[in-house]
Parts: sequence; structure tokens; C-alpha cells
Amino acid sequence: MSRDICICVSSGDSLDARFDPRFGRAPAFLLTDETGEDVEVVTNPGAEAPSGAGTRAVTLMDEHEVHHVVAGHFGPKAERGLRALGASMWLAPEGLTAGQVLARFRTRALERQPG
Repeated sequence: MSRDICICVSSGDSLDARFDPRFGRAPAFLLTDETGEDVEVVTNPGAEAPSGAGTRAVTLMDEHEVHHVVAGHFGPKAERGLRALGASMWLAPEGLTAGQVLARFRTRALERQPG
């Protein structure tokens, strides 16, 4: 299945997990399409890296052919890398579950990363 959105979550294996606003340092990513019916949890190998976490996360997005990435913020290297992939970046507030973030994405109630 080709996924159209990647939601960064701090833990858990479902859309009920707490949304983690960190892109490069999020411990895991939920990969899904807009329906949220088929969800795959992918561990972020760069989450604990001393440096290069954003770049490693971008590589993971490329490997999984992610087109849209939702986070609370993107570091400069991650932003450059995602732009090079042609992925769109969306900003979501803290305090939501991954499912709530997906619902906001579906209704276009998220802010697009400027630039």
C-alpha cells in the first residue's frame, strides 16, 4: 500500500497514541493513508542519535514513500531533506492523539509548513 501521510507519535501502536510534535526525535512514526484504516508503526532509528536525527528520519520517509509529514516542528536539515523529497510538511499542536491529528489533516485543519 502506498501511504499518503506519516504521523509522528511518541509511543503506542495505534491512532490512540499521543502525538509527538518532534519529527527527528519522535521514537516512532505511524504510517497510514487518510482513512487511518491500515496503520504501520515504524521505529525511528535516529531518535536517540547524538546528531543527524532529522536526516535519518527523512531517509526513513523516503524509504516508505511518504508524501505528507505531520509534526509540531521540523529542524532545518529535516525541512531541507523533506523538501528535496517533494514531501509536504504540516504542523499540528501538542496534546492530541495521532487519530485527532489525522482527522485534522483530513479536513485540512492543519497549517502547512511555510516556505
